[in-house]
Amino acid sequence: MAFDPDEQLSLISTVDELSAHMIETLSQWSQEDWNRDSYCAGWTRADVVAHVTTGTDYRTQVLKLGLAEKPIFPWGASSLDEVRHIRAEAVANLCSGGPPVLLDGFANAVHQHQELLASLQLSDLATMARYPRGLVPVGEWIGMQLIELIVHEWDMREPVEPDARLVSFAVEPVLKVLPETHLRFLSHRLEGNDASMLKDGGYRICAGSMEWVFRIRSQRVTYEAGSSVPYRTSFYADPETLILLTLGRLDVASQLAIGACRFEGHPDIDTTLYEVILGPYISASVIPPNVA
Repeated sequence: MAFDPDEQLSLISTVDELSAHMIETLSQWSQEDWNRDSYCAGWTRADVVAHVTTGTDYRTQVLKLGLAEKPIFPWGASSLDEVRHIRAEAVANLCSGGPPVLLDGFANAVHQHQELLASLQLSDLATMARYPRGLVPVGEWIGMQLIELIVHEWDMREPVEPDARLVSFAVEPVLKVLPETHLRFLSHRLEGNDASMLKDGGYRICAGSMEWVFRIRSQRVTYEAGSSVPYRTSFYADPETLILLTLGRLDVASQLAIGACRFEGHPDIDTTLYEVILGPYISASVIPPNVA
């Protein structure tokens, strides 16, 4: 699992490969390709690229600040509202510049981010950097960039490829990141209105050869790995389905209906609980490009 520092560092090569894959794809687009709708409601592919570009720069800047022991917002912002405003202006500038500016902006952003990731040492990974909802260890930001790239690459293809699959070489590395992602967002949900929906106990998630359990006790959640960990219910899905569920591109109920996933266990567990546990991730389909 990517909680392991060595595994977190091992993800950097996949981030690099996926970034290069996307640059190659974008460089071949015509103006018509850039103007095509994406999966994200109301967004063209150009909007998605601007979103990923500014998000990548956000992650680069907060990591630099975190590594300098200044876990604050980037770009001179003192609040999340300021971050959103600055990012919205950057998105607008990229989009107004057209494909050459969008491509150069994306390539420069991922190059700078990759340079920073390549410089990381094991001793850096526990350092905290400023996520919009709080502080997150540097090691987890590697997986966050990987997730950002794989989901938005899919978003740009899905409308013209109804059976679009995730980029195959990145699926297994992203699967390793999901426990981090699930734990981070489940922790936030337990602090909010979803807390009353989640009963104490162990919730197991299985995909391919991997499995893990989240244990909830008194609105606190911990992560436990291994097949011997006790649990009250299990959720099964193939790796790609689990990734798309987590990232808000599929929903549990519809996937259960077609047999793409299943759950077993305690009779009072229903699909709503796993909707809370699995996601959705901050879905680009329901937030505008200026949201961090």
